[in-house]
Amino acid sequence: MRKFIGALAMATVLVSGSASAWDGVTSGVISTISLVPSTGNYETRITLANGAQFCNGQTWAALHAGTPNYNVVTASLLTAKTQRSTVTVYTNKDANGNCLIGYVTVS
Repeated sequence: MRKFIGALAMATVLVSGSASAWDGVTSGVISTISLVPSTGNYETRITLANGAQFCNGQTWAALHAGTPNYNVVTASLLTAKTQRSTVTVYTNKDANGNCLIGYVTVS
């Protein structure tokens, strides 16, 4: 019984450790970048080529100006677009069900 409980505890740790903290992970080449001047209105929005979907089935993901490192992330997205680099975008749904960019890699 003790071995069974130990195995069950180990399986729980392994399964929970592999779960993703993101609502969506999407890779592709940036198709469009929209920059919105009004605050609190999803100031930087991106779409990927071929209509790739982010979390919640949306074809766009956004970054708020109040996000830490907003300028760095926006500059990285603009550079990736210019160079046609592949990006991997990790998103989470906000209270309105829209996809907010939480993490980006450029390759």
